[in-house]
Amino acid sequence: MLLQERANTLYAQLLKELKLFRTGGKFYGIREIIARYHVSRRVADLALQTLTGDGLLEHRHQYGYYVRNLHKRRNVVFFHNQWVNEELREASRWLQEEFQSLADYYEVGSLAYDYRSDFVPLLKESPADVLIVCPPARPLTREEIIYASQSPRPIIFMDRNLTDAGLHCTFRKFEYDIMELVDYLVCLGHRSLTMLVAEPPVGGNRIEMDAFPEFARRRGCRVTVLPCAPEVGNYSPTMAHDTLHAYLEANRPDFTALFVISDYAAQGAIRALKAHGYRVPEEISVVGSGPRSVRIIRSRRSRRSESICTRASPLSPGKSTACGTGSTRASALRSSPSRK
Repeated sequence: MLLQERANTLYAQLLKELKLFRTGGKFYGIREIIARYHVSRRVADLALQTLTGDGLLEHRHQYGYYVRNLHKRRNVVFFHNQWVNEELREASRWLQEEFQSLADYYEVGSLAYDYRSDFVPLLKESPADVLIVCPPARPLTREEIIYASQSPRPIIFMDRNLTDAGLHCTFRKFEYDIMELVDYLVCLGHRSLTMLVAEPPVGGNRIEMDAFPEFARRRGCRVTVLPCAPEVGNYSPTMAHDTLHAYLEANRPDFTALFVISDYAAQGAIRALKAHGYRVPEEISVVGSGPRSVRIIRSRRSRRSESICTRASPLSPGKSTACGTGSTRASALRSSPSRK
């Protein structure tokens, strides 16, 4: 793994150097790369092999590496479902920035697909060299997995652990996030917790749904689960609001912290609590999980809202904040009383 990381770093450095060479010109030799970038022979070989495989260099036996036509750009397409929200927009922006940092050899675009449809035909029709897929909030079908495993082009799935299927994917350790969240809530004095499931039980959502009650009970907390019965493409702050509103109509809440899957839907939960006269976060803390960085959302003040990025800070029980540092990705949504 360390060898691959160093080779990737060297790859990015050499990619920027390519623009200094004319088409057909001889590129750096192995010894020159080792001396210039202070890397091992194995790292240099792996980086050069990748550049050659990408069609940017040509290896001539006993002569070295030569620069190929750099005017050909590789096309990357980000496929995402039509449930467009700020998280998907952030992911698209992030991908654009990352590929732009690799000089001018990549052209990145995005394409939305119908979450109810089979996206394999779209992947087959795409002329892109690399396909990055944000899968729908449902299990992948057998046909989709088979096509991805046999595709001649790289297909990378985001935020879904598909390593057992032998597919390229990115994902995070949801269990660690939940463990940090529970530990943080317990440190703040919370012992009565409620979980509002406002997204379909797929992928990381399923892991969080199972892990939160288990870890919380092991820490001596009492946990109530409020199912929201979301459907694919039909989960929103409105559904979370209506579910919690119905619960508060029939019950007096005995919980001091509410965990909502997801941070987007948690905004509806905050509105329901405030409508019933509960102060957030003074009386009830609200935490939403999501793939974005830690953030706090405050209520409107003087007809304007503000979003502030922050890290965890010591607060008394009942306060809402982000759950720790490091790999934690859960988002904390804080709404303070409006000031007139």
